[in-house]
Amino acid sequence: ADVVAVTAGGTGAAVGAGVAVNRSEANVNALVSGGTMDVDDLAVKAANSANITTVGVGIGVEGGTGAGVTGSVAVNLLGNDTTAKIDGGADITADNNVVVDAQSDEQIANYAGNASVTGTGAAVGLSVSVNQIDGATNASIEGSGTQVNAAGKGEDAELNNTVDDDKILKDFVDSSTFDSQGSLGDKRTGKTYSGVAVSASSTHSIKSFLINAGVAAQGAAVNGTVNVNQTDGSTTAAIKDAAINQNGFAGDVNVIAHDYSNSAGIVGSAGVAGEGAGIGLGADTNTLSRDVTAEITGTENNINGNAVNVEAEAKQGVSSMAIGVGGAGIGAGVANGTTVTLVDGKTIAKINGSNITAGSLNVTAKHLDRINTNGISIGVGGLGAGIGIGVAVLNENSTTEATVENTDVTYTNADGETVIDADNTTVMNYQLYNVGGAIAGVAGSVGVANVNSKVNANVIGSNFGAAGSETNKAGSIAVGAANDIDFDQTAGTAGAGAVGVGVGVSINTIDSQVQAKVENSQLYANGNIDVTAEETRNVDQLAVNA
Repeated sequence: ADVVAVTAGGTGAAVGAGVAVNRSEANVNALVSGGTMDVDDLAVKAANSANITTVGVGIGVEGGTGAGVTGSVAVNLLGNDTTAKIDGGADITADNNVVVDAQSDEQIANYAGNASVTGTGAAVGLSVSVNQIDGATNASIEGSGTQVNAAGKGEDAELNNTVDDDKILKDFVDSSTFDSQGSLGDKRTGKTYSGVAVSASSTHSIKSFLINAGVAAQGAAVNGTVNVNQTDGSTTAAIKDAAINQNGFAGDVNVIAHDYSNSAGIVGSAGVAGEGAGIGLGADTNTLSRDVTAEITGTENNINGNAVNVEAEAKQGVSSMAIGVGGAGIGAGVANGTTVTLVDGKTIAKINGSNITAGSLNVTAKHLDRINTNGISIGVGGLGAGIGIGVAVLNENSTTEATVENTDVTYTNADGETVIDADNTTVMNYQLYNVGGAIAGVAGSVGVANVNSKVNANVIGSNFGAAGSETNKAGSIAVGAANDIDFDQTAGTAGAGAVGVGVGVSINTIDSQVQAKVENSQLYANGNIDVTAEETRNVDQLAVNA
């Protein structure tokens, strides 16, 4: 959707406004329910893709005495659900592979610009953008009467369900923000799977670029830009209460949930008055709360596989920049740049209440988030006051967990590895720069950041192998939880003038939890059994006040 509004007037008022509201909800389902199939390969696939692009422009020009007012509002909502499933007591036998694959790709790109000009009076501009992605991507084999057998004898199945780390945002400003067509879905790469593969993968991209400016020769120039990006929803791959690879079938069993999100916002506001008040306010908010789950659950589960892999992976990137500029020749220049980022999703890989027979077992949960924010405020007044205030709030509250609970594992390969691993990496980089300059120059910054990540690897009430057996043992068992935190903050505050005041306040806390636990379980291995928990923290902080 493209929205353009342009108005101009003489004495009186000139008003320009642009409004765009877009909502997309689509349900895509691929289902095999009941019945019997004897095939070489079976693929049950659901794919869903949605893109919204909005452009809003507002211009208000008042050449005489009066007001120039502009505004643009964009509201973009995506709520798509994608499901691929085998259920209802279906009986499937394949010589090669059975694939249940759900893929979704969603993007919102929003661009807005406003300009307001008045000779004498008020130049007022406001840009507001709200972008939300919320939906569920699910792939599953389920039902107590459902049975799927896949020997994995032929070529592996390739699924484009992965996005590499270097495609996740890592800078304050990324060139991809200005590309309205490119999305994370274009960055997918393939991985191959043999036997049974249940895969749910989703990508989410939000891009916002908003600029607002106002000029008043005499009077007030007031401009504000507000952007909110919100990514919610879930991605789930599951085997629930189903029998896999019975009657001598022993292909691999893969349960894979992958989720990738980029959220970028650049907002800028400038208010300039020759005589009077120039006010520029910019605010950018990004919230990400995706739940990503790969699971084998249910007391009816009997899972046989050469290799059994349960993998949950989530990667999230935030690039946020807010700039406020306020200037007045005679009077007051006031500026504010505010950034708010909240990340609190869950990444969980688990097996619960199942009977597993396998050569090797892999249950892994991996989470990566990169948070990059920059707030810049410049307030300048020639004869008067220049005030620049910046605020940054960041909260990382993710959970990463790999768990095997109430499960019996029987081994068919005495050299096979068993890995239960939870791994989180958090990179947080935020900067604040604030300048106030005039006869009285006042600058202030407030930064509040909290990292509260929880990383857990658990084996609870489970049996891995058996005592006294030469063959029913793992080659090795590793239960590990790792948390890597890289925290970097820079703040600069300067107040210049006959009276210059610069004050900066930063409150940063790290309250993370890392745990590897084996509880009420029996573990047997021919080699090593390792239970490890580790955390690495790198913290760099620099604050300069003048």
